[in-house]
Amino acid sequence: MNKIMGIGLLALIVYYGYNHYSSDGLAGITGGYSDAAFEKQIEGPGLVIVKFGAPWCGPCRMIDEQLEHVTGNVEVVKINIDRNRELASKFKVSGIPHTVIFRDGKPLGQFTGYRDAKAISSWARQFGSEVAPVQNASSGGSALQPNGIKTNPYAT
Repeated sequence: MNKIMGIGLLALIVYYGYNHYSSDGLAGITGGYSDAAFEKQIEGPGLVIVKFGAPWCGPCRMIDEQLEHVTGNVEVVKINIDRNRELASKFKVSGIPHTVIFRDGKPLGQFTGYRDAKAISSWARQFGSEVAPVQNASSGGSALQPNGIKTNPYAT
């Protein structure tokens, strides 16, 4: 009987944690997200940084903290891949966190893995001057370094 109650309690904790992820003030897309809604989100004239991740992913939570320090005329959106599998598949997300930058609905570049705020801001400024340089942000987990940046991976 105690074993069943323990399993039930664990399931409840996991369910609650999974369904209540999004406490960082970034635009969080935690439910299913239609293609039309996503397209509308990224169509704006400015830069839009989209971070694909999951609530159970430590580096994803770390990069969320860093994204709060990326400022300027740039919108940051996070997508929960567990609830948006088709969207993750469309952008060939094979590892997380996976970050893509858009302008006018078109992907300009992407990277997979953790970056600190300064590195993200510097990367984003390649695509537009509206991203402000980061002054004072902690590096978070400096042991996790990026593998490299792919510029315009969607060009045909």
